[in-house]
Amino acid sequence: MAPVAVSLVTFRLVARDSMQLALVLLVVVVVLGLSVGTLAWRRYRTSDDRLVDGKPLPGGVLPALLTAMTVLTGLLGLTFVLLGR
Repeated sequence: MAPVAVSLVTFRLVARDSMQLALVLLVVVVVLGLSVGTLAWRRYRTSDDRLVDGKPLPGGVLPALLTAMTVLTGLLGLTFVLLGR
C-alpha cells in the first residue's frame, strides 16, 4: 500500500509543473512498484520456508527501500511547499 500512496502523491506534485516529467516518473514508479511487489512475495516465501526450517530470516532491504521511498516523497512535498509551487 505504501508504494501506491507514494506514487500517487509524487505524481500529483510533479504533474502540476511538467506533465512529461510526471509521465516518465509514472513509468519509473510502475517498474519500481512491480519490483517491490516481487521482492515482497519472495521475502514472504523465503521467510516462511526459513521459519519452518529454523534458519535465520532475511535482512531488512525491502523495509529500508520502502522507508526511503516514503522519506523521499515527504522531502519532495516539503520542497514544493517551501518553494511555493
